[in-house]
Amino acid sequence: MKAAAAALVVLTVAVVWASAQRRPRNDVIIFPGPVERQSAPQTGSSLLDLLTPQQMDELDTLDNVEDVIALLSPSGSLVLMEPPVQMIRKTQVFESRSAYFSQKVQLRRQNSTTSLFAQAKCLPRNRTVCLPKPAGLHQMYFPSCVEIEQCEGCCFSNPMRSCQPLKAENVAIEVNLLETNDSKKREKLEVFVEKHTKCGCRCITKKKDCTAKQRYNETKCVCQCKNESMERECRAVGNIKTWDRNKCECVCLETEHCATGLHFNTDTCRCEKAW
Repeated sequence: MKAAAAALVVLTVAVVWASAQRRPRNDVIIFPGPVERQSAPQTGSSLLDLLTPQQMDELDTLDNVEDVIALLSPSGSLVLMEPPVQMIRKTQVFESRSAYFSQKVQLRRQNSTTSLFAQAKCLPRNRTVCLPKPAGLHQMYFPSCVEIEQCEGCCFSNPMRSCQPLKAENVAIEVNLLETNDSKKREKLEVFVEKHTKCGCRCITKKKDCTAKQRYNETKCVCQCKNESMERECRAVGNIKTWDRNKCECVCLETEHCATGLHFNTDTCRCEKAW
């Protein structure tokens, strides 16, 4: 009996001691170790943003990744990195690491990276073009579509650029004009279709698209507001107003339909008494 009682006392003391260790103590000062801080996001321009329009044109004509790196980073600070193994698993493009390296060797042998990009470059390519509908209500062209060279391809230097024709000519295509009513007449005639002979990557937004309040930025392919000081002033009151880049005006975040006898004040962005 005495042995059992002693064992019970020891067990109780152990439980109480363990509970005290888990409970936080206010009288103990804990000196923390070095605090790991998240680094602030790096701000700045992309390498593509620093290119001139001429360099963008050159970039869109390159076939080799080494040439692309040399153009983007003449100092050699930009390097081509191999994808990490965990990225290979996440993308699930290859089922295993061995399959990835096997495929990689095959790609090197075929030099398919270069050839695939060469196929996607901005060039005149055979495209199916639908002919315009005839003027008559009961008429149709046959064939109604033709294949002709027109510009198509990738412009990776700037998402604001697209593959566009630099030189073009009208080509006469002989088609059949069919009458689809009871007369069932048929005649041959020529329809002109535009053929592109030279292509290049150019801005989607043109200078003519800018308003009188905007200036054209050829490098970024955008229309930018001239009154930059007004934009800064507008952003200072961003809780009720926002800057409209299309109108180049400071506008209210929300507008209201005012009750009778009130009008919406665009300065205070609220309904007020009409004087």
